[in-house]
Amino acid sequence: MKDYPTNLLEEIQMWQEFRTSLSSLFPRRKNSIMDLIDTLSSNHSSSSPVELSESELFPRNYSSIYKAINQSFDDGEESNKEKKAQQIKQLHSLVFSPINQLINLPFHLLGLDSTPIPRPYSGHLKDRVYIYHPNTIIGNKPINIGHKYSVLSYLIKDQDTHNNWAVPIEGKRITSFDTDLKVGLEQIITFFDNCEHDIQDKLSVLVADTSYSNKNFLSPLSDYNNLVIVSRVRSTRVFYRAINQDNQPRGKRGHPTWYGEKFDLKKPETWWDEDEKFSQVSTNKKGEIINIQIKCWNNLIMKGDKINKMHHAPFRLLQITLTDENGKLLKKPMWLIVFGQRRNELNLSQCYQGYCQRYDMEHMFRFSKNKLLLNKYLTPDVSKEENWFSLVLLSYVNLWASRKLAINFPRPWEKYNYQKAPQKITQAHCTKRLQTNYSYLWRKNDFAQTPRLFTRTSKRRKITY
Repeated sequence: MKDYPTNLLEEIQMWQEFRTSLSSLFPRRKNSIMDLIDTLSSNHSSSSPVELSESELFPRNYSSIYKAINQSFDDGEESNKEKKAQQIKQLHSLVFSPINQLINLPFHLLGLDSTPIPRPYSGHLKDRVYIYHPNTIIGNKPINIGHKYSVLSYLIKDQDTHNNWAVPIEGKRITSFDTDLKVGLEQIITFFDNCEHDIQDKLSVLVADTSYSNKNFLSPLSDYNNLVIVSRVRSTRVFYRAINQDNQPRGKRGHPTWYGEKFDLKKPETWWDEDEKFSQVSTNKKGEIINIQIKCWNNLIMKGDKINKMHHAPFRLLQITLTDENGKLLKKPMWLIVFGQRRNELNLSQCYQGYCQRYDMEHMFRFSKNKLLLNKYLTPDVSKEENWFSLVLLSYVNLWASRKLAINFPRPWEKYNYQKAPQKITQAHCTKRLQTNYSYLWRKNDFAQTPRLFTRTSKRRKITY
């Protein structure tokens, strides 16, 4: 490693430790799976999984790709559920290993969302459901047939690449008898059960879309002391002012009053004066001036049911309005709720900026489908499709862990200019640079052993008696 610049030795060593931990997840076909993950992380030309075998980073036959997928995670047997749970626990700690090196973070920002995988032509694929899928033809309904996956990600603004990343932590398929809320709730509970104590003791903020502003999702998470949920709500919702139960007169017959004045989002006459207000002026990429105004109402509640009682779980309601320099409304006002016991520790700007980072997950889904072939593996076996989904997410994590090599690692003609990197390093830029970096690092350090390719002889051996 004498040819490397001095400031790269530590980064290469950290990446090697990450790869060693990553390879320990797979008890079988370790080298084949690692070759497949490296090839996916640096892919920018292959349009199908079998074309990955033509890459120089995958020195094996094309059949090894399918063998690596089949034996990477779950093989479809119910007896391996405990092994699968242990593998998920190791995966959570592995993803957080490069994130723990980041300091000065006020809180952990998590994102939860689902993405569709259309499979309209797979008639023998089990458990297909109707999924949301946009259609380019006007008038057609945005639906399709296939599977749906729920993904929990860690959202971060990287100072090294000057880019936003949504690092996936876990992806799980939503079956036909489950919902997005149920699977997402299981992922959150599993994550906090498996994470280390330093993560549990620190404040964590979860940002989610309107589907997760439901009592069935919020009520089970109200017992987590260090979790705050920032979710968008529809403009047709109705909330109520929280009532202090201690101030109610005792001895009065009948059920105690739980809900106060009505707060109807679509009827401004039902609103009372806001408790907090925040204004900010920003400039978008086009150079246009945008005025951001945030109003906040504290101690509101939503109606529950017999199972999920919400009168004891107040939240903050935020209204975000964007106007131009002339005061013209640019978009329809957006409503957010801030739910959790430590909700008052976040200021209004942190709530809004944190929710805006949720859109980084949409970029992660789009990049994974276009470059990492997330929806290109066509198989009639559900377990193999789930394995492929997990491998693609791991390749994105591998891309995140090696992002500093894409910034600093020089090509042969850039030895004296390796410090001159562009201001913003995107995921696509890392993918293009990592194919060259992987090849160079392999020749220097022998990260993976080159397999011996055996070919069948053209003639049968004659047996002499």
